[in-house]
Amino acid sequence: MLVIFDFDDTITSSIASWDHEGCLDDVTPNGANEKTIQQLREHFEAGDEVRIVTSRSRDHLQNTLDGLDEFGVSWMLSGVHHTDGEWKGLWMSEHGLVPDKFFDDDPLECADVLRCFPDCETVQVKLHPSWDKDV
Repeated sequence: MLVIFDFDDTITSSIASWDHEGCLDDVTPNGANEKTIQQLREHFEAGDEVRIVTSRSRDHLQNTLDGLDEFGVSWMLSGVHHTDGEWKGLWMSEHGLVPDKFFDDDPLECADVLRCFPDCETVQVKLHPSWDKDV
């Protein structure tokens, strides 16, 4: 089984802060998303092929690899791929990756993956509670 994880706000976590008008003011890195990291480990231990597909620019490859090393999961991965802003579903279809399961915080990316791979199970990862302005 091929399992794909996004990086930002899926493997990682960030905290949002809002100004007095309700506009996003700042985003602060918050380390690993431990729940998602645990799911990655479980898939690896089950014998699944696990990869990262992020829409980050390839210019950020070393930063991504450093984060994965810091979180202790880089050795579990069969690949780390940067789409340079291209939709992940389209990018994976162009590069021969057919995911069975896909984890991402972005509902639009999940929808794109389902459009390209209707049999793929998508998991929308919850953002840090600070992203909910109503809390």
